[in-house]
Amino acid sequence: MPNQRPIILLVVLIVVVVLAVGVLWWIKSQDENGSVNTNAALAIDLTSFKAMAQQANCADKRNDLYVIDNHMVFWAKEGACFDASYSYVLYGKTPQERFCQSADSVVGQMKNCDNQSYQEIFNTILNNKDEKDLGLGILRTIQRISLVESVNTNANTNTSVPSSKSCDQDSDCGLLICGGCYSNEYLKTAPADLPCTTYDGYICQCVKNRCIEVKPDKPYDFLSVKNEADCLALGAEWVSVGKMMRCEIPTPDVGKTCTKASDCIRYCGQKNVNDATGTCSAHSGTSCYRFFNENGKLDGVCID
Repeated sequence: MPNQRPIILLVVLIVVVVLAVGVLWWIKSQDENGSVNTNAALAIDLTSFKAMAQQANCADKRNDLYVIDNHMVFWAKEGACFDASYSYVLYGKTPQERFCQSADSVVGQMKNCDNQSYQEIFNTILNNKDEKDLGLGILRTIQRISLVESVNTNANTNTSVPSSKSCDQDSDCGLLICGGCYSNEYLKTAPADLPCTTYDGYICQCVKNRCIEVKPDKPYDFLSVKNEADCLALGAEWVSVGKMMRCEIPTPDVGKTCTKASDCIRYCGQKNVNDATGTCSAHSGTSCYRFFNENGKLDGVCID
């Protein structure tokens, strides 16, 4: 009966659509290792994720959250920093449920997965992090949320300080051995520290309302500050040490007469060749210079 053919085709089409919807629902009800996700009804803690991202340091180039199938969150953060210039993290429904992370550090890329069942999807996302669907395809639901770094402008300074670094006194700061110094408020919700020891042996100081990493024996050397703008914002000076640039604050004993190394915080430098005494230097030595050692003998050094 030729007139019934369109009806039959319509019924077949409806059946195919119903089956496709059923398959899609089944896929989305699975977690990454194939078992049924019994917590699918639990909402993602998006408020905590947004607060974490808004407090992030070094996120001036990119700061995006991606909600994936309402049971995972991918955080992509990039900034113009000497180190820690990027961080990509895959979470579950809360910031405490971290699956995988790939991040920059002073020793290079650090990558690990606390939950190995998410390794494959994490690699796919990393390889397609600039694509709208993160390389996951049309069967996944992806929601992108872009954030602007939140800053806290303190009345005591003209410099805008990221809230993750903001402080009023030293005790407001806490140290991550790999990540550096951050405000204690930020550390309450911060991602877990990476397994490196970049800042082992450092302490935190609050300088111009910003948490800064310093060595206990070199409180005037801001070794962790890697660019001139950040250095000047701290009221310090961007000085040449050989071929390198370093952020330093002039020591309070600058210009004091000295005859040996321990007379000065930095070094006892000789200004003129025939001088029997020296003066305490404001900064670390630059290029080649003469100084008096601990025994009061004249010595010299050249810094490449």
